[in-house]
Amino acid sequence: VTLFSVHITACFYYSLAVNYPDKRKHEKTWVDAAKERNIPMGYVATVYWSISTLTTVGYGDLYAVNTREKVFTMFYMLFNLGLTSYLIGNITTLVVQTAPRTLMFVAEMKAEYFPPKVDIILKNEIPTDFYILVSGTVLLEKQETPNLVGETGVLLNILQPFGVRSRRLCQLLRLSRHDFTQIVQTYMEDGKILAENFLQHLKGLNEPMIKEITSMVHLPFIDENSDDQEKTQNSKTQIFSESYDSLFPYEIGINPINGVWKKPKVSLPKRVTIHNYHPKLIHEPGRLQYAAGRIGKLILLPNTVDELLAMAGSKFGTAKGNRVMDEEGSEIDDLDVVRDDDRLFVC
Repeated sequence: VTLFSVHITACFYYSLAVNYPDKRKHEKTWVDAAKERNIPMGYVATVYWSISTLTTVGYGDLYAVNTREKVFTMFYMLFNLGLTSYLIGNITTLVVQTAPRTLMFVAEMKAEYFPPKVDIILKNEIPTDFYILVSGTVLLEKQETPNLVGETGVLLNILQPFGVRSRRLCQLLRLSRHDFTQIVQTYMEDGKILAENFLQHLKGLNEPMIKEITSMVHLPFIDENSDDQEKTQNSKTQIFSESYDSLFPYEIGINPINGVWKKPKVSLPKRVTIHNYHPKLIHEPGRLQYAAGRIGKLILLPNTVDELLAMAGSKFGTAKGNRVMDEEGSEIDDLDVVRDDDRLFVC
């Protein structure tokens, strides 16, 4: 944008001098100060003027002489103010958006040092943290820096399938599973990229390690109808699918790994208001008096329609209803379609 503005302004400024309506135009335009008469050198001079004006330097060797040039220069300076504000605002926005993400991640990472021959992670322990190896060497297929240790248990939410021990003095950055999961679920696009990178990491593991991980996540490893290479590949895909569901337990949709429709692993209770009548039915014979004076009840949505009907009968002191309807009068058969703060009518 800046270069385009400089070019267009330079061309227009040069045309003002060339098309000035006076026989002695060279003496009454900026061209006389530039001492340039040919087009290439004139273009260079106008670009020089445009850049010095855009950057608010203004050396004074090239300046507006006639009224046209002065008016054009004034409008160009106003344009420069807007363009500069726009560029500074965009840069500020990028910095503001990037800095919290970086600081959030850095603030939760703790630097730790381990002397030689110390267990960093025990096999079958609860996956509370994983580590980024900054310097040193650890025993897990002899991992060198930089590398991750303990990420398998954290990403799959299983007991740590491998133990890790330091071979010499090691510096590691520790990140808890809770903090990591919160960051990933906040920035889901970055989390999905991380999950894809984890799949690439799995492709580099050997068959015994894949078999060990598979046994921890309770996935079938042996399929008599598949060859060894296909069995290993299927196990890697299943493991990655499990890690994707573990990282995004609240996401509803198609799992991109196995193509299976997934629901949230953790379902939070929904708050709804129930009524023992429907506005479209209160004018039916015998229902107007029954509905008069009734107010709704705020409840936590149960798991099934039958439980909701029984709860409504208990709350309103009436017989168990036969159906549940929404405000539009549509009958509800599955409570999964109900959202927070919906109004339900038991009839």
